[in-house]
Amino acid sequence: MHLERLEHQAHSGASSFALGILLGAAVGATLGLAFAPRAGRETRRQVQESAERLRRKATATYDGASHSLSDVVSRTRDAFAAGREALHSARASSGRAAVDVSVS
Repeated sequence: MHLERLEHQAHSGASSFALGILLGAAVGATLGLAFAPRAGRETRRQVQESAERLRRKATATYDGASHSLSDVVSRTRDAFAAGREALHSARASSGRAAVDVSVS
């Protein structure tokens, strides 16, 4: 009796497994058809549109970075020129001060 019950459970388990495989295959096939990729022409169009959007964003980012860098370079040059002018003025003033001190 115990052996018969084990055989029944084993057969029942195998049947459940097979049913699970079939049910899983059916669900997978249904979902596969529902979410199937678009036709080749549509996919190529989407890829082209995505590439164009990416190109526009990259161009805008490059242009913005280029403008920012040009601005930084310009301000750096202006600051350097102002610093050089201040140094020349300080040298000239200290030379006059030394002359003024020695003359007095």
